[in-house]
Amino acid sequence: MLLVAVWAFGKSSPELAEKIRAHRVFGPPIRDWQDNGVISLKAKALALGIMTLMGGWLWSYSGLPIWLVVGVTVILAGAAIYVASRPSFST
Repeated sequence: MLLVAVWAFGKSSPELAEKIRAHRVFGPPIRDWQDNGVISLKAKALALGIMTLMGGWLWSYSGLPIWLVVGVTVILAGAAIYVASRPSFST
């Protein structure tokens, strides 16, 4: 979500986007992504873990129609493959 927010700010306010890129906490991962397409191992683990937990919850407790659960699971799997396939350090 943070990457989407920075992208949107960059379109509407380049000054604000640059301020976020310079932030001491959020700036480094944003710069890594924008400059090199890199996602840290910690961020990957967090994202994949949350996607796995949400997928498990959908199948176990959501009570949603099966077609919707399957559709969301396919989307989660695609996102997980994308995140896992990104480099973890810049070369």
